[in-house]
Amino acid sequence: MDYFGSNAPISLDYLDRFRKMEGVTKVFPRIVGRTYFANRLATIVGIFPENLPKSIRLTQGRMLGEKGDVIIGEGLAKEFRLQPGVRFSLSTNTSKLFRVAGIFDSNATIWSANLILMPFEDAAEFFKMKGKATDILIYTRPGYALS
Repeated sequence: MDYFGSNAPISLDYLDRFRKMEGVTKVFPRIVGRTYFANRLATIVGIFPENLPKSIRLTQGRMLGEKGDVIIGEGLAKEFRLQPGVRFSLSTNTSKLFRVAGIFDSNATIWSANLILMPFEDAAEFFKMKGKATDILIYTRPGYALS
């Protein structure tokens, strides 16, 4: 979406419309935003657990399972001595508590060491974006392109 020349959140109402397009195999939303973890700028990605990239390899803990769970990159884990089970809040919305479910190997993927992965619903609540996403990922069969 566009908001006076800048990117704007897109309504989840568009998901069914995209799913019905010829050649589309999968559609899912995500929320990408930034916040500070203490003094370190971190990227948050809100995604449905079933849509987590296969490249995410845990070095400790488990994948996302419950509300409030997050998976963090090794960079944040090492810098702040985080372990699975530790609870924390973030500066943008200190009333929301998160729990480290797992730590992933940020050297083995394209993902940043300062990345926090969380369930889509938690990211929507954290960034106050209920019913919206920053991105909608659309997968198509080979030979199809969306215009």
